[in-house]
Amino acid sequence: MRFKDIAIKNFKGNIKKYLVYYLCNSFIVATFFMYSVLIFNENLWTSSQVEKGVLQVLVIPNVALALFSLFFISYAHSSFIRWRKKEFGVYMTLGMTVGDVRKIIIYENIIVAIGSILLGCITGLVFSRLFFIIITSLLGVKSISYIISFKNFAFSIGIFSAIYLANLITTIISTYKFEVINLLKAERKIQKNRFNSVILSIMSLVVIIGSFIFLYRKFNEGNGDILLLITIIISIALYIFISQLGGFLIDYFKRRKGIYYKELLFITSLNSKFRQIKKIVFMLSLLVAVVIFYTGTMLSFYVTSEKAAVDENIYHLSYAEIRDKNIIVPDRLKTIAEKNDEKIINHEALEFLYYYGTIERPNDEIIMTDKEINKLGKTNLNVTKGKYIFLNQFEKMNESEKKNFKNFNLRLSFYNEIYELYNQENVFKAVFNSNNYSYNHIMVLNEEDYNIIKAQKQCYEIGRFQLYNFNNWKDTKAIVDELTEELSIANKNTKPFNAKYLNESEDRLLKVASRIEHYTYNKQGSILLLVTCSYLGIFFFLAIAIVLFLKLLADVDIDKRKFKSLYRIGITEEEIRRLIGSELKPLLFIGTILGIVLAFAYTTVFNKDASVDLKKYFIYSNIIVSATFLLIQFCYYFLCKKIYCDEILEGLEKYF
Repeated sequence: MRFKDIAIKNFKGNIKKYLVYYLCNSFIVATFFMYSVLIFNENLWTSSQVEKGVLQVLVIPNVALALFSLFFISYAHSSFIRWRKKEFGVYMTLGMTVGDVRKIIIYENIIVAIGSILLGCITGLVFSRLFFIIITSLLGVKSISYIISFKNFAFSIGIFSAIYLANLITTIISTYKFEVINLLKAERKIQKNRFNSVILSIMSLVVIIGSFIFLYRKFNEGNGDILLLITIIISIALYIFISQLGGFLIDYFKRRKGIYYKELLFITSLNSKFRQIKKIVFMLSLLVAVVIFYTGTMLSFYVTSEKAAVDENIYHLSYAEIRDKNIIVPDRLKTIAEKNDEKIINHEALEFLYYYGTIERPNDEIIMTDKEINKLGKTNLNVTKGKYIFLNQFEKMNESEKKNFKNFNLRLSFYNEIYELYNQENVFKAVFNSNNYSYNHIMVLNEEDYNIIKAQKQCYEIGRFQLYNFNNWKDTKAIVDELTEELSIANKNTKPFNAKYLNESEDRLLKVASRIEHYTYNKQGSILLLVTCSYLGIFFFLAIAIVLFLKLLADVDIDKRKFKSLYRIGITEEEIRRLIGSELKPLLFIGTILGIVLAFAYTTVFNKDASVDLKKYFIYSNIIVSATFLLIQFCYYFLCKKIYCDEILEGLEKYF
């Protein structure tokens, strides 16, 4: 018999274990293939119907899928080898060498890999069109063709093959440690923690709680390093807590003698199983946390996309004329609006100076007069000569940040002199919207100081903010697109800005900002991530469920022997079912519950400065996603319990 024949016979003999593993690998390939139809469709990426930058969010689910695939394939490989060590030991007692066993492993894995790629690509081809139609429909994109090319196959096969090959090499290297005695006894070995300490489990829990308290107090948008560091600390502490949880529960129940001796069989069995699957529970808790956090966040973003667009865009459309840039004929926008059955109901024009300084002392300031900014009717500023008011349009800053905002003297450098103004006060109020960060920080001056600076005729460009409101802003997409196109054509016939003087790119300074663009971007981005994260959540759940079930199947023979012995001394079928159910509940739900708690904790941290209404949206969204996840988990629990009980009780029939 050749090695290939042995590999095929072994595959047939372990068909239950291999089939589930094979199908899940195929699902990974199919999932990568389905995402690739979005990633490599150039028409979709260049379509004006999709806001620029929206499709960049696909990076998040792709990275998550790649990392999970790495974990899943790695665990599955190591599990298959561990489950079959006794079989390999028997082969070696019959005369096979470690090299022969290695060849069997290689042949088997080649068969699984090729089969997974073929089935995954076929499945991906079948369902990718439906996936593409659903995504484009939700994004509101029309007339975009579904395209399949070599890149789609190369992307999905390449990533899967790289992960699979790396794990196969790792498995092959591990065979160098094979010894006949250890292989034959592998099934009887009990996995133990290197450390078993109740104090360690309590300390890890304290570290997790303390880390979240620290993160809540110190985290803001500029503290990405703190977020990464604390997340790593929380992950390490969580793994320690999970690994010590079995010992902690035993110690807890030992202090309650009545419960301990009554449930002795359940407690000791649970502790043994928990040690074996602590890595799975740990990964399950992290994946549940990520899925619930992202899905809940995207659901809340989708629900609040219109509210956010309205709150952050006071005017429906705005852009800046600077020098001879962004200039169109008078009333041209009115004509464009009428052509699209819309009407301008309000128009404001505000003069400003875009001060960029000198080469030696570059700067980046928007300067306006108090009289000009007060024209909008949202402020009543009165600036003293020789001073300025710093108008910050990010009014949602918390009171602590506003109080700690540093005052500074405004020093404007010209080639002949330096003009210095002193801070009168800081005002935090949104008066008009802009996509440019620089336009949201305005130096408001007295009209006399403004004219003195304007008389310098150097180191600045003069401009005007054009602010418009329409009858129905949701119908302004065509108006914004046409205006943007006309401004772009007009700007090509003008002399470019001198880039060495500017601190902002020309495109950014001249970009048209609109409420409809903001709304569409938020809506499309949140829908895309909501759908992809939900899909990944289902995939992660199925994969983890399969890994857990495979682990249970691996222990089924051991459990059969255990329950046969217990049956001989009088345990009933109903008691066996109850005991199995009691063991399964913690294994299936502890990781999920920990993940839900982590998701809520991170949601609280990220939204600590949000308004009360916005916090409610995020909390409600997380509750909806968590409840859905738990409902699916309960269904899986009952299904798993039935299958596992039937498998165990099947071997006991002759004793009834």
